Amino acid sequence: MNKKGGDYIISWIPKIIAIAIIFLAVVLYVNRFIYTKLDIQDIEASLLVDRMIYSKNCFSYYDRELGRPYPGIVDYTRFSSDILDSCMYYGVDEEGNSMNRYTSAKLILTYYENGKEESATIFHNKDWYENWLPLEGIRGPGGTYSHKESNYVLIKKNDELLRGKLEFDVILPNS
Repeated sequence: MNKKGGDYIISWIPKIIAIAIIFLAVVLYVNRFIYTKLDIQDIEASLLVDRMIYSKNCFSYYDRELGRPYPGIVDYTRFSSDILDSCMYYGVDEEGNSMNRYTSAKLILTYYENGKEESATIFHNKDWYENWLPLEGIRGPGGTYSHKESNYVLIKKNDELLRGKLEFDVILPNS
């Protein structure tokens, strides 16, 4: 009786090992399709650029008569860091310091006027841009992500439309 019972238990060992291997294979296969971390920094930076371009409160030319902004036309009189920071307002803390510790950008507007190339540079959240610039490209917490984008635009300057290029360098901290 002992011999028969011992053989019965021993015969189940390969079956248990096979079931464990199959179970492990199924778990590993299913785990490949489950994303635990999504990288959305590129989308976040693109949305920040779109917000700067399309907002009537930023530097896009705004026709008061029609009540609409023209996203492809930059109003040169509104192209300043102060207007950009007020357009991208995140509030202030109890001490009066800006609560924007999440986004920064450098914008370069290049255009030709009277045959000469001219350019204007403004910053969104300049202090944090300068702090995060040396950390550009470092992966993981403590590093930053850089997103560069260029758009061809028209520039409304002194009731004249000039062709130009608007370059964005957005820097976001890694979480």
